[in-house]
Amino acid sequence: MCLDIGGTTVTFDVALEVPGGPLVVAECRCWRDGVKQEGLFALAKKLQLLRESLQRPVEGICFARRRHQLGALRAAAHDEITMVVTEQDQPSNTPSLYFYEYDPKTKTVSRKGKLYVAACSIRHSSAVGTPEVPAR
Repeated sequence: MCLDIGGTTVTFDVALEVPGGPLVVAECRCWRDGVKQEGLFALAKKLQLLRESLQRPVEGICFARRRHQLGALRAAAHDEITMVVTEQDQPSNTPSLYFYEYDPKTKTVSRKGKLYVAACSIRHSSAVGTPEVPAR
């Protein structure tokens, strides 16, 4: 999804319109190393510009195939960005998404939830998951 914000064209990998709710945008990082805090700061700025431009709530998600670096998790907690990891070498018939969160009070990282993907294709996807993923 391409949007003109902040004086330039910004691209998001995924955008979901929630009727009566926020716009949810996501970036997918398939990097060799974990996502660094600079990547989260850039996403946070894009979310800020998008909120200002659209004058509506916008939620952000960062998907990665490797665990995020600690600085990235701290930045995500500060800017309320959901961090999701799709662990490598998963069986293709039962992939899972892992949700991570940094707690600034205890200075700890924890896995806050797991979502099992039931079916997925380019045109349609459906997912079922455990109820342990916290609502934001």
